[in-house]
Amino acid sequence: HPSMFLAAVAATGGRAAVTGTQPDALDAVVAMLREAGAVIAVDGDVIRVERSGPLVAANVRTAPHPGFPTDMQAQFMALATRAEGTSVITETIFENRMMHVQELKRLGADIEVEGNTAIVRGVAKLTGAPVMATDLRASACLVIAGLVAEGASVVVTSPEKRAAATTTQRSRRPAAQSAVASRRPQPKREAAATVVENPR
Repeated sequence: HPSMFLAAVAATGGRAAVTGTQPDALDAVVAMLREAGAVIAVDGDVIRVERSGPLVAANVRTAPHPGFPTDMQAQFMALATRAEGTSVITETIFENRMMHVQELKRLGADIEVEGNTAIVRGVAKLTGAPVMATDLRASACLVIAGLVAEGASVVVTSPEKRAAATTTQRSRRPAAQSAVASRRPQPKREAAATVVENPR
């Protein structure tokens, strides 16, 4: 969805053009991303987004269209984890729509949940870790958080795969030892995750 790409660029910095959009349907998302520090220009069905300055805390309350969409709440929370200040994100549409909070905390986010509201205090950095996505929105949220985190983040879809990814990350050896280990036959493994790494 175009909103996810807009949020990802706003979170990571840089600039991008998202084509084939319906800007009128994205007014609430565009307004919140602007409030958070993104510069956004709309030209027909093209939305250009860039951010070079700091992210700024912003308060979000989900609402039916034309309000801020519940489907963007998680992605905006990923962005808010790195904003300067405290963001308050209130979910008014669905219960249990904050399953991603515990996973963001594994990356180092400072978030407290009180009922249907998350209080997100921006942190200086997130650190890559294995995290588990419970649904599509959580997946997008954790990919965005992984892109802004230092190091690699592994996004998996089950607790078993997260445990395996955690064990794998802990058992990494220094380069000389891993070169020796790589000569040994390795068992075939099923792809268990999406790895997201900040290239900076």
